[in-house]
This record gives sequence, structure tokens and C-alpha cells, in this order.
Amino acid sequence: MAAEVGTSGWLTAVAARNAPWDMTTFTWTRQAGRIDAMAEILGSRDDYDGLMEMIGTRRIVLMGEATHGTHEFYRERARITARLIEETGFDVVTFLHWLRQRNDAYRDMRDKVGFFGLDLYGMRAAMEAVIDYLDGVDPLAAALARERYGCFDDFPDDGGRYGHAIRHDPLAGCEDEVVAQLIDLHRPKAQLLTQDGWLAEEDFFFAEQNARLVLSAERYYRHMCHGQVVSWNMRDRHMANTLESLLVHLNREQGHAKVVVWAHNSHVGDARATELGRRGELTLGQVVRQRHPRDAFSIGFTTHHGRVTAAIPTERNRLRLPTNLLQRAIGVVYRPETERTRHWFHADIAREFDAIIHVDESSALSPLKRTPIWEAGEPEETFPTGL
Repeated sequence: MAAEVGTSGWLTAVAARNAPWDMTTFTWTRQAGRIDAMAEILGSRDDYDGLMEMIGTRRIVLMGEATHGTHEFYRERARITARLIEETGFDVVTFLHWLRQRNDAYRDMRDKVGFFGLDLYGMRAAMEAVIDYLDGVDPLAAALARERYGCFDDFPDDGGRYGHAIRHDPLAGCEDEVVAQLIDLHRPKAQLLTQDGWLAEEDFFFAEQNARLVLSAERYYRHMCHGQVVSWNMRDRHMANTLESLLVHLNREQGHAKVVVWAHNSHVGDARATELGRRGELTLGQVVRQRHPRDAFSIGFTTHHGRVTAAIPTERNRLRLPTNLLQRAIGVVYRPETERTRHWFHADIAREFDAIIHVDESSALSPLKRTPIWEAGEPEETFPTGL
């Protein structure tokens, strides 16, 4: 559903004059904690020349978003990503239409830009991917995988009911099954990879990563009852480890992989610069900076007011932000009743990101499949009285 979202405060002074695209780019000097440069985004080819110069030869670019439902965030990430691919040789990314057209021009699979997922949701799809792979190389092993993953059949959703059941009966889980499946997948690796060379290694890599996803997801849902910090850290560690595996795999195949990651600000930012880090949470962006201090570059995206697409309607929220800035995060689902405790946190944004792209007035992301609820939007402020 498309709904209103707004704040007032720290950005109004520097972004009061809107560009034609209602956008302003801010580049922050992290050490000094101040604005180092500022440029308007006008929709021209050279909009991001300064940003490209800052990124330079780094090979991991993390691009965030303050909400999952803002059109401009996706548009600008796509523009930046296209330049990274065309001009600096990035070969892994997370968007589709432009990517398909670009890849159609190349016959060799190694010249194409890859599209990969990092998160641990989609556990059942990952199980199916493992079984489909084994069906093609070892039908007996596929049958055993079906039996093991069948342990989850008593829990029809993708994890919520499983986590609830484990909370009341720890012995009811499927941990042993998913661990055994990952171990067994590795045993015939050498034999499988001698069959078809590079393509065989690609297929095995995807099956292995899906088996790891099932393992991570099982542990994630198992530990959800232990608190938000524990489950959050497991999720972001999984994303960081998946990225690391992808880099190792592509470096082996191509020599020097360069990856763009699209995720929420709350994942690509450095948790050490926020109150979330002070209470024990870590983030993908933090781990990547720690593992690749010279190769990582993170970009945050912010907005001042506008509309956002979320699963539950948002409400107008007018707050003047203090010096230690409050940062707002809206994911796929937005719950107004937990607005302050779950969607706002203090952050030093100049330390959290290497650069910031600010959309002064943003618009709701249009879903690929529009529903009547999305078309109708949120109720008027006077609903239901009409006064």
C-alpha cells in the first residue's frame, strides 16, 4: 500500500532548493564527520562523476535504501550500478531489466554480469534447488535429500511456525537433517567437478550455497525466540558469508570479481556508528568493512518526505532531529505501533556510510503486480468520520 512518510529537520536547510529530480547528493568525510562535497542530481550522464571517482578501484560497493518501497532509491541505484558495470568492470549486481539487455550482447557466460541473492529467506525454494541439482547428478542422493528436508513438512510456512514450535520443543527441529545434507553434498564434490569443467563447478556452487542457506535459515528461525539481536546478527553474518563465498568463487573463475550489493540502509551501513551497534547488533556493511577495509564503499539513501509502498500503512511523523541524528528504517512490512522502538535509531551518519544520496521528495515504489489495496492507498486522515 502506498502511504505518506515524512520528517523535518536536519536536511531541510541544505536541500530546500529542489533539483528537477528533487534530489541532492551528499558526500561525507567520515573522519571529520562533516559534509565534504554536495552536488545536485539533474538526470544527466555526469551526475555521479564525483561518486565514481570516490569509489575508484574498490571492488565491493554496498548501496542502501531508507525504505524498501521508494521509487527513486531503485532508480538511482540502477543508474549508479550501470556506470559501475560499463566503466569499471563490476560483474555482479542485483537488478534485472537493464542487466538482461546488457547480457544478451555477450555469448560467453563469463562475460555476462551475474545476479545473486544474499539473504536467508526462501528456505523452501533453496531446498528445491538442492534436490533439483541432485536429481540431475545422483538420483539416490536426491531421494535422501527429499527425505531429510521432509522434516519441515509439519511446518507449512517458511519459518515462523517452525521457530514457534522449536521454542516449545527444542527436540522437534530439523537441524541434524540440514547439517547432514550439507556434509553429504560435499563428499562427491571432486567426482562431480571432473565431469563438465566450469559449468559443473557453477552448478555445484549454486547447490552448495542453497544447502548453506537452508542451514542458516533453520538456525535463524530456531533462534528467533532468543531476541532480536541474536537473530539479526545471524542473518547479517549469513549475508556477509554468502558475499565472501561469492567473491572467492568468482575470483577463482574470473580472476578479480567486483560486486555491487543492494540492501537496506540498516544492512549496508556500519552498525558501529549507530545505537544498534552499541546494543550488540552487527551489520553486513560493518563485516565487509572489517574484512575488506580498502575494497569496500557504502552508500546510504535518505529522503525527507513523500510516499512509500509498505505492507501496512505508515503515518505522518513530524520530528525535529537532535545532533545525534535519528535514522528511520522502513522494511517490507511497516508497523506504526512499533514506530519508535523498531523503526528509529540514533546514528552518526558520517561514520555509517562513505556517501549519502538524499531524495528530498520521494514517491512510492510501484509493485510489479498491483493489487486493489495498493491502488486504493491509505485512508484519508479524517477517516472514518469524514470531519
